Amino acid sequence: MAYTSIHNIKSTVEKAIAYIINPDKCEGYVSGYNCEPDVADIEFRMTAALAEFEKGNYSKCGTGKTNLAYHMIQSFAPDDNITPAQAHEIGQRWADEFLGGKYEYVIATHVNTGIIHNHIIFNATSFYDFKKFDNYKTQKRMRSISDRICMENNLSVIKSRDNGKASYYEWTMKKAGQSWKDHLKESIDAAITQSDSIKDFCDILKIHGIQVSNVDEHEGKYIRFHVEGVKRVCRGRTKTLGADYTRERIIQRIERSIWERSHRFDESQQFAYYVERQSKAQNVERTAELLMVLDTIHTEKLSSTDDIQNRLDGINEKIVQQREKIKEIDDKNVAYKKVASFLATIKKYEPIQFEREMLHGRKLRRYEELHDAELRAYSFAVQQLDKMGLNSSIDLDKVIELIHNRDREIERLKSGIGNIEQQAQQLQKVQSLIKDILRTPHQRSETIR
Repeated sequence: MAYTSIHNIKSTVEKAIAYIINPDKCEGYVSGYNCEPDVADIEFRMTAALAEFEKGNYSKCGTGKTNLAYHMIQSFAPDDNITPAQAHEIGQRWADEFLGGKYEYVIATHVNTGIIHNHIIFNATSFYDFKKFDNYKTQKRMRSISDRICMENNLSVIKSRDNGKASYYEWTMKKAGQSWKDHLKESIDAAITQSDSIKDFCDILKIHGIQVSNVDEHEGKYIRFHVEGVKRVCRGRTKTLGADYTRERIIQRIERSIWERSHRFDESQQFAYYVERQSKAQNVERTAELLMVLDTIHTEKLSSTDDIQNRLDGINEKIVQQREKIKEIDDKNVAYKKVASFLATIKKYEPIQFEREMLHGRKLRRYEELHDAELRAYSFAVQQLDKMGLNSSIDLDKVIELIHNRDREIERLKSGIGNIEQQAQQLQKVQSLIKDILRTPHQRSETIR
């Protein structure tokens, strides 16, 4: 079972990262995506500087007084018996899928509290397209990804209520088969199918030990249910039971149930109608499939089943080549973007560095304390360019233009792969249908049985 949460960081990114990568907490389970954990706050700042240079709009590129980064937490239950290495790998998969490979992040797995959990801090500005992270419906989306990955690794997950939030108490009770809310909802569902009025509904639930009050609007805002043996009274509202259990919705469901019961076919009519409908649909679908096969054979100029396989082998080889080419261009572009971020950082913070060089003594110390983050980013950018054998005189506009040209080339290649993959899918479908057609009647009957 993994709990997930997220909050924004508007300042002190350096302190937040220093906290999560503390060796006493994570025992070496630290990784960075497109950044080095020890200097990740500087690299985040350089990406933001490049985004500002490229976009020129602080509200969209993440360089104004907005969110600088985000901090995600993924915590696992002790009874899942997960190892730190497994937790770290799951956290990486979670971050990679959630962020789409477009944002730098640092992940640290803490093992010092008895409950293994991941901390992930990621840049609010994308190094890929310099866009600001969109946190619309973030909580629901990131939890959905985390739950799926946990289930794939045989870890437990908490089932959500209709509003997307989960109660730990309700989850543990349900796991033990003791959830009174589940029992209440099942009883309400059953009563609705048997009721001809809201009064019948209340009477049926009363027989099952559930008292219903506030049935009329003037009695209260919410319909109320009191389950025998449970101290708390449960209100019928979306947040508590779900959208199908409000007063208005229950009345609508009773009316719907009455209509369905009065318009129901007998079993023989229903079955005959279903068989007729399915047989007609199947004939039309089969005809369409056969026409598609003939059209593909004509278009692709195929003369045998071997032709189809040879064509598929050629397509798959071409896809592999195109993907290798994309990786080669993308790897170079990552390097160019790093250079561009160094140049943009120097360009942005050079005035601060220049003013620092004019100061002495106490004024210098105060100035360095005030602009510590900016000065560290400037110094780091200069050092990295020097390691590459480059200097800050390189034309940043030309580097940006080169990056854009390569991005366009990558998009063109990806689009081409998409078209080729569609062609391969069509040929695979034709191949399967032809194999089915060429089988003997005996083989087809064996398959049907």
